[in-house]
Amino acid sequence: MGQGKDFCMKHLSKASGTIDRIENCGTIVMVILRTAQGFLTPVFFDHSPFRWMLEAEDCGVNDLIGRQASFDGQTMTFPE
Repeated sequence: MGQGKDFCMKHLSKASGTIDRIENCGTIVMVILRTAQGFLTPVFFDHSPFRWMLEAEDCGVNDLIGRQASFDGQTMTFPE
């Protein structure tokens, strides 16, 4: 995981950027977004909603790395 100083905690409810990495933390999946300013912002999912997102995007975990994404506090979306 990146150094703590890289994380921008004020954007936990809303964030957008490039998916830098995805980490399985037991019952939680953490998607790390790299913002345009270079901050790493964690977005947390329970496993089931994360799986549903993968199914909706018709992709695997590694396919999300490098994609642009936005999180509005409840839903992660991917620009076309």
